[in-house]
Formats: sequence, C-alpha cells, structure tokens
Amino acid sequence: MDGGSRNPGMEALFRLVFANDAASLRAALDESNGEARGDGGATMRGHHLLSLALALNHGACAAVLLGHGSTRSLVLAKNASGWRAIHEAAALGSRDTLKEILLATRSELGRWFHSSGRQLLETLAKDLNDFYLELKWEFSSNWLPFLSQLCPSDICKIHKKGTSVRIDTTLVGFESLSWIRGDISLIFTETKDGPKLVLCDHQRHVVQQIYPHDFTLSAQDLEEEISIVLNSPLVATPEFDFSAVQVTRLQTGLLFKSERIDKIGPYKCAVYSVKNLVYTQKKRDEHLHVHPLPAFMIPTASMSPVSIVPPRGGALSIVNADQDWASEDPTPQLSLTPPSVDANEKPLDKLKAFRPSLPPPVPPAYSWETFADPTKDVQVGRPQSVTESRKEVAATIWMYDPTVSDPPPDSGTSSLFGWVARKALESTLGPYIPPTPTTPPSRAPHFPISLSTLLPLLSLLGLRHEHARSLRDVLHMQLPWGFPVRVEIPVSVLPLSAQVTFANVRVGAAELDDALFVVPGKRMGYVRGEVIEGSGFDSADRRGVAAPKRFRE
Repeated sequence: MDGGSRNPGMEALFRLVFANDAASLRAALDESNGEARGDGGATMRGHHLLSLALALNHGACAAVLLGHGSTRSLVLAKNASGWRAIHEAAALGSRDTLKEILLATRSELGRWFHSSGRQLLETLAKDLNDFYLELKWEFSSNWLPFLSQLCPSDICKIHKKGTSVRIDTTLVGFESLSWIRGDISLIFTETKDGPKLVLCDHQRHVVQQIYPHDFTLSAQDLEEEISIVLNSPLVATPEFDFSAVQVTRLQTGLLFKSERIDKIGPYKCAVYSVKNLVYTQKKRDEHLHVHPLPAFMIPTASMSPVSIVPPRGGALSIVNADQDWASEDPTPQLSLTPPSVDANEKPLDKLKAFRPSLPPPVPPAYSWETFADPTKDVQVGRPQSVTESRKEVAATIWMYDPTVSDPPPDSGTSSLFGWVARKALESTLGPYIPPTPTTPPSRAPHFPISLSTLLPLLSLLGLRHEHARSLRDVLHMQLPWGFPVRVEIPVSVLPLSAQVTFANVRVGAAELDDALFVVPGKRMGYVRGEVIEGSGFDSADRRGVAAPKRFRE
C-alpha cells in the first residue's frame, strides 16, 4: 500500500482487481463492512481501486466497483496523482467504458450535490445572523504594470437570510484577452422539495436551474459527450500544495522594527505573508497520439505535410495486414498542423466528431508480487504523456484580531535622522515620557460573521468562478487567529493577482427583502435556458477535459 502502512483487507481487494476476478471482488466488497472507502484514500501504485481497474482495462471489476454502494463514489475521487476515473477511462479509449463512467459520474454528482446542499443548509441554519456582505475584487499585475490599468474590479454582493443566499456578480469570465461583463445572480434557497440552486442572467432574462438537475442524457448527446472526451486533452483540477507553506508576520520600520498593522475600513488588521505556496496544473494527452487519431488531426489536402517522429529508442511500428492499426508500443507520433478554423464553426463542433474506440494498452506481463513491491518499476496501463506546471506563489493576508492594539505613534524613530534628533532633544530636555491615558482602551468588537459561514458561500461562488475557488482553498489552510478581512492571492489568468476585501458588513434582516431570494419566472419576463454556454454539469470542468477557451471560465 502507498504511504507505508499495510491494510490486509484493502490489499486483498487490490489483488482481486489486478487479477480481474470480478466475482470474488463483489463477494469481498459485501464482506468488507464499508472498509473499502469511496474517497480514494487507499492507493497502490498511485491508483485507487477504480482507477487501477480502468488503467488495466479490467472492465468487469470496474463495473462491480461502480455498482457497489461502498465504492461507487470512487468515480468522483482523485487518485494519488490527481486524476479521476473519467481521465483513466479516456486514456483507455474504450467508448463502452467511457459511457459507463459518464453515466456513473452524473448519477454520483446528483447524490453529491444533494448531500452538499443539505450540509450548506445545516451550516446556514447554525449561523443565526442574517447579513449583507461585499467582496471587493481588484485585479492587478506586478510583472506588467501597464496591464493593471486594463484589469477590472468587481463587487460581489452576498445576501444571507435564514437558509437563503443570493450572490450577485458582474464579472463573468475572461476570454480572448478581454474580460466578460454581465449581471449574474446565484440564488440558493430551501423549498418543500429540498435545496434549490439557480443562476439568473438579468441582462438576457434567462434562468438556469443548477440543482435539482436532470442528469440524464439522450443517446445522441451521450455519444457526443464520449467523442468530446476522446478528442480533448485531459486536465486535472488545479491544486494548491500547502505542505511547505510558511506564514510570517510582516513588520514595518527601517532600523527599529515593529509589527505591521493596517487599518482596513473600521478594522485594525495584522498583516501576514504566505510563502512557499505551490500552484500545480497537470494535463495529459497520450490518448490523442493513439490510432485512430481524432478526425481534426488526420492529414488532408488542405493541411501542411505530415512529419513522422519515431519514438525514443525504437523504430517505427509496422502495420500488420490482419490488423487495422499498429501495436500499442511503440507508436509513431504524428506532428500535424491543424486545419484552418471556419469562422462560422464552433470549436466544440470539431470535438464532437465521432472517434471509435482505441486499441487497449498492452496487458501487464508482471506478477502481483512484482506489482505490490514498491521497489520495482512497472508500467501500469497506457504510458502517460503528462505536462505539469508548478508555480511557487505568494499571498498576503490581513487578519482582523480584536486583541490587536493600535500601532505605536510615529515619533520619528523609524528613520535615522528622526532617531538622532530625538536623542539630541532628550540629552537637553530629559527623556520623553508619554502622557498616561485617562481612560483604558475599549476592546474591539468581533467580526460580524465567522469564517465557517463564509467558506460554504465561497464554494457556491466557486461553481462559476475559478478565482473564488482559489480564495476558498487559501482560506482552508491553517490561518492565524482572527478573520481575514483582506486577502491577496494569485490567479491563473495571465500574471495577475487578486486582492479581495470583505467590506460593508451589515448584520440583521431588516434590510433584506424576501423578494431578493425569489427566483424570477415568466411573469417577470424570464425564460429557462443556459446562463453561460458550457456552464452547469456539462461544462469542461465537470468532464475533466480541456475544452476550447470560449467554453471555459
């Protein structure tokens, strides 16, 4: 087992998957009493049970894991390398397997959102305060100062009353070096049938129901979904690595240092620097270099000549007359120039072109003992072609702590000239004794809302905004005492950083009208539809593929 700890029960399950013994695996899962966790926590060779079955092309075992109650949630779990079941199924290249994974993913997403919605309702119910809060987003660039003048700002307005939440935003996304503006509201409320989540576009008068959501697909849509996955690079969810993060208190002053305290609105905040924060992005595309190639990569008369690059350390494969394609290893790599794009053709249409199933990877020629020995180097499944980018970033956090006192008055000692002048006066007039305050300082009030209430709201906002997900991830780490009134974090759009300030906090239900949380309908001129093309559960983020830029936030 990965991590050094041995679990005989889980190791036995991995052995059954490796042997492709589906009947024994089903019996062992029935007897495991929930020991086989569905969160992907137990791994071997970096794979959890389902991803291992997919990588080895053991479809019978994959079907058992998808159908068993204790392991069906593995379809959404990441393995040790950050890949999900949809990624491994795409790398395998079987349309039948991809179909089962996509259907299981949609089914499990329904259960996941229902559970998450209930948890959010419980969290909101625990916080008895109704409030209004503004998140001020200010984007800037330290590397390209001229770019800061082009960067937008946005005020995200959050209303919370009881168990109902409304989030208003005007910054929709980024596309073709331009920022997309809109007037979008995300409304979360509790109905007699359970939690409900909708997106409202007030400019186009369109309402899109995010949850409850019909996860079923027509046969044609499902086949197009499979082709899109097979024709697209696979993208893992970007992650922050907090393992080596360092949080230090910033100081001010040249010679005589003192802890830095900034006033953000009415709050006096201690300032902290967060370093050694690593932002990782991964992409893989080995399935795009296996015959039959995607339709848009097949050479045509309108394309430039094809250059064939032999694989490292081997000659080109020779196609057998009795086979449709060459063997998996080695495979010649084609370096092609993509055809010109028709201005009237949507990028997604090219990805919908039918692509048949790929030849399976070479079965493992090693034994279970070799697989289970971490000192042995073995190839599991199709050889991966992974591109990984790691960027070390820094963040700054302004923490409001009611116990933080006012900074000492500036008496000129922060500069060398001021210190010499003061020493000269003290030698003549005697030491300076500050006056004793007549009244003791009053204790500062606590921040009106708690971080535990804010984090679920950022998860809601993160459904449509990647920078909101980044903010949520940073606030999830171990923070100093207090409330983060302001946070400066990097964003994954160009060399930009975002400064987020929590401002204009008002507690109380008097100013919150119930009409804010009513979903607009036909009487108000709204119709059902997609608020943003490619949004919702059919988006590229949910598929785990790299869709064209216009379809990504």
